[in-house]
Amino acid sequence: MKFSRDEKLLLIIVGVYTLAATMVTTFANVYLLEYTGSLIVMSIYSMIRYGVIGIAALLSAKLSTRIRMSHSLSIGLALITSAILFLLAVKDRIASEIYLVYITAFIWGFGEGFFWITINTLNQVVTQIKTRIYYLGINGVIANAMTIIAPMLSAFILSVNEVELSGYYMMFQLAIIIFVLISVLSFFLHSAKVGKQFSLKKSMMGIKNDMSWCHVVIAQFVWGLRDAVTVTLTGLLIYEALGSSTTYGKWLSFFAALATISNYLCGKMVNHKNKIFCLTIGSLGLFLSGISLLLGNYFGAISHGVLHYTFMAWCTTPFSVLAMNVISEYATSENLIGRTLTRELMTASGRVVGLLFVIICVKMLPGKIGLNMGLVVLYSFNLLFVVINRYYNKINTKQ
Repeated sequence: MKFSRDEKLLLIIVGVYTLAATMVTTFANVYLLEYTGSLIVMSIYSMIRYGVIGIAALLSAKLSTRIRMSHSLSIGLALITSAILFLLAVKDRIASEIYLVYITAFIWGFGEGFFWITINTLNQVVTQIKTRIYYLGINGVIANAMTIIAPMLSAFILSVNEVELSGYYMMFQLAIIIFVLISVLSFFLHSAKVGKQFSLKKSMMGIKNDMSWCHVVIAQFVWGLRDAVTVTLTGLLIYEALGSSTTYGKWLSFFAALATISNYLCGKMVNHKNKIFCLTIGSLGLFLSGISLLLGNYFGAISHGVLHYTFMAWCTTPFSVLAMNVISEYATSENLIGRTLTRELMTASGRVVGLLFVIICVKMLPGKIGLNMGLVVLYSFNLLFVVINRYYNKINTKQ
């Protein structure tokens, strides 16, 4: 199955971005945790970062009617680069001036909002229904291949620096160079201005009259709820259980190898007839991955990684195809970026609500009881995600 020029270019951009982002984001979280020593601070950091993504996505979507999408990508990458430069500038001041952590989150989230709304809109526009599953499968393979390389490269950088902190700084500098290269590459995309205006209100209120769109919006919010713990907390808990950045990096490479194989098989085996069955298996696997994390030890951390990275693709690919097919129905009547933006806002809202719930649990309950309760409740939304999608599929088989 052949891809178009823009599809190939998008695959390259996402792949190279994933290499840099995985390397810098994972260890930026570890870097911040070592300075702050607080999962609460890191949860607030994530709330700000993912809350801002929704605001930035809205701004980027509005700008897309006036500027090329490649320019929106570049703006996002420039902001992410600025966040990394900010970290390099403040260094150990973040230990005593916690507000600097939150400023970093704001800048980083704003950049990711610009970047991902543009990428997701381009994915929606350049892919066709008949090639979408295969495209997403290959996209997952490439992205996860990069997440194999990233931790290995990070571990190597950390090992050649006698002081681990110097290794972090080197990783951040390398990521900046890669982001600049991606910005240049994005200008080769055939991404004209969107032109047509869109109405976010219309997209949001559409849930009243369109069952298919209502399903997508609700499911996206539920996905954001369960995703709240995975965006930051689970990685930090695994890091604490494994005990060192080098060990963490090596295991991340192994997990990413599992994810690459899983994405490849998913792209080959998932089809329109079995997608709900695959989504069910994937969601149940993700739920079990959360339960294993409650062990709080080395075995629990490894079990979580194996289950999470094996089953993620089997959940996300079928749902992404379903949601994108629903959005494609509006291609002739409206600017699709409004629908894509709504998905981003619902995911971001779910993440913020989920992280707020974890913070409340930790504050109200002693020891690790609160954290464990937050993990159990949020990972249980994997089961609700299954129920929502199976119910929709039962009453609507056209997707």
